[in-house]
Amino acid sequence: MTFAHLGGEPILLRTYCEHCAPLVELLRSHKLDVDRAHELSSDNDLALFLEHGLGMAFVPRSASFAASLTRAAVEGLDLRRTVFLYAVAGRQRTPVANMIMKMLRGADWSRYAR
Repeated sequence: MTFAHLGGEPILLRTYCEHCAPLVELLRSHKLDVDRAHELSSDNDLALFLEHGLGMAFVPRSASFAASLTRAAVEGLDLRRTVFLYAVAGRQRTPVANMIMKMLRGADWSRYAR
């Protein structure tokens, strides 16, 4: 799917997302009408709007919504999120926390690098 396919569709904006501003600029650059978009402040509200067919939204792949909703990748849309793991040096951690840290350190992250 391309941005051209989305012309005329009502847009639902997740204003609580850190990518909202860059997304709005990207949509404007593709001539999509974001000035008439619905601004939502929670995933619960977004889910209700989507389930009632009141528009379309750009959400992370990890977002969980009803199985009745359709997802489609948009060519040229590449928004990424950086996640950091912090731990206090020298502080005793639980076995689970140690395991998670070791798994994250040992993972091959190269496929996610830009």
